Amino acid sequence: LAKMTRMRAEADAINPDVKFAYSTRGDHTAEFEQLFASQAFGVFYDGLAHDPYMWPDFPTPEGWLPGHITDLKTRMSNAGVANHLLWWGEVGLPARGTNDPQAFFGYPETQAYVPGASLGYYARYMVKVHALSLANGIRRIYWYNYKNRGNDVSYSTDVDSDRRGAEIREHRAFLSVGHD
Repeated sequence: LAKMTRMRAEADAINPDVKFAYSTRGDHTAEFEQLFASQAFGVFYDGLAHDPYMWPDFPTPEGWLPGHITDLKTRMSNAGVANHLLWWGEVGLPARGTNDPQAFFGYPETQAYVPGASLGYYARYMVKVHALSLANGIRRIYWYNYKNRGNDVSYSTDVDSDRRGAEIREHRAFLSVGHD
């Protein structure tokens, strides 16, 4: 907590409008309850930058997104942090274009390929996520355009690196771009 106290004080001294958001992904509700109830979240963070991914099939958002937003807001309210910000730090889905009909994105937790969505589904999904999110009070949305080209099976996310870190040694280079 000492490091967070120092960081918060330094940021506030420079610009008190700077916001600190805790970043999460998935729908692990027990973890959200622990986070929202923690002293660190209540004191040092101004909000949650959540990544609402629905691996591996990315069902249409109207079937799950409004309920997910309501659930998060209820848990925040119950923990006494209802005034904290809630936004999407990263949301999207893999897409396959007309020039790459077999495109996929990495490996989900099941170790199976995740095929990309058609461009039509991708467009409808993007519009629905934005419309439903805005209608349910999410005011900041960062759309993530997945690595959709070149079926590179060695592409790895932070989760992959954490779970199978030994595989990093099998490559000449490893690039971490902020998610680790």
